[in-house]
Amino acid sequence: MDHYADSSFLVSCYIVDANTPRAREWLSHAGVPLAFTALHALEVRNAFKLGVFRGLFAAADAAAAWRNVESDLHSGRLAKITVKSPVVFLSFDTRQRALAALVGLRLAP
Repeated sequence: MDHYADSSFLVSCYIVDANTPRAREWLSHAGVPLAFTALHALEVRNAFKLGVFRGLFAAADAAAAWRNVESDLHSGRLAKITVKSPVVFLSFDTRQRALAALVGLRLAP
């Protein structure tokens, strides 16, 4: 795996938000599967539930988004892995990007 997307990036891939166009643009050019860890499963599902709680989207939308995650796991668009050391870090979270840079990860634009 050459790329590691954090949960904020993955959520933007499955629920429409301000970062969705950028996430989809990156995905359309990358053509590679994204790593998906046990932590992703926990954080993405939690983000979907939190979005419903906050009234950002309906429970049906969150359920459909999770089904799309599962579909992408089965198709290989997302690849279940155990994290070792990613080469490129993808995130929209400025604090996580700063930390990733601090520990020496290469940041995707």
